[in-house]
Amino acid sequence: MPPPIRLLALDLDGTLVATDDFISEATVRALRRAAAAGLRITTASGRDLEQQVPLLERYALGAGSLVPHFLLTNEAHLYFAEGGAYRPWLEHNEPLTRDWQRLLPAAIAITRSLVDQLGAEGFEARRASSDEFAARRCLIDFTVVGEPAARRAEALLTRAAAEASRELQANCVKGGGERYHLQLTPVTGGKGVILLALARRLGLGPGEILAVGDSGNDRDLLDPGRGFRTATVANADPDIKALVRAGGGYLSPEARGDGVRDIIEHFRLA
Repeated sequence: MPPPIRLLALDLDGTLVATDDFISEATVRALRRAAAAGLRITTASGRDLEQQVPLLERYALGAGSLVPHFLLTNEAHLYFAEGGAYRPWLEHNEPLTRDWQRLLPAAIAITRSLVDQLGAEGFEARRASSDEFAARRCLIDFTVVGEPAARRAEALLTRAAAEASRELQANCVKGGGERYHLQLTPVTGGKGVILLALARRLGLGPGEILAVGDSGNDRDLLDPGRGFRTATVANADPDIKALVRAGGGYLSPEARGDGVRDIIEHFRLA
């Protein structure tokens, strides 16, 4: 029999949050009931602290209500609710940021080179973010259009990252329409790695954690090898549904926030 779930990790965009940053009242109530029942909750998002806090406060969530108890930001940094505000876990955040600053010049060079190479091969490729954003976000990315371009770009990026440094990892995330984001991040980052760090801090085993996501940048979070319990929502990418299914996880018939509410009810967390 599996252990009880003690920590719920939620991706934001496309999972908890719908278009226009909407979270339904029913979903907010389910989160509050789960927290009142003793469940601890963390976000697991690429959004930074300055984006997450106002979003949560719009729905009377956040540090003051201890829902969520923790924020995972930039797919890299952790914050704990304390005294009505989110305080950084400095022992975790600062070394990771230093590592990324050291790796960033190589990541920028790889990205520029591949955008030029893919353009020369006839693919539409362009930088998606500035160097300043990449430094802050612990991620650098470029976009291509169409699945053939994405397959070619991912292969090139994976090889270039491996040749440049064992400390860089590549990822491909489906965006809107036919656009794909090719990303480089530090191997010490990524939602799954950071969630394991939080679990160790809290004294939890992976089996006591339920991870919920919907798209390519949640693969690391939902990887069966991490040992987390997993679930996803009805609007998730097909490969994410397949990943969750392969790990014996739960596929909600509801989309986005309603799916999160359904997942909370399915696992009897509230």
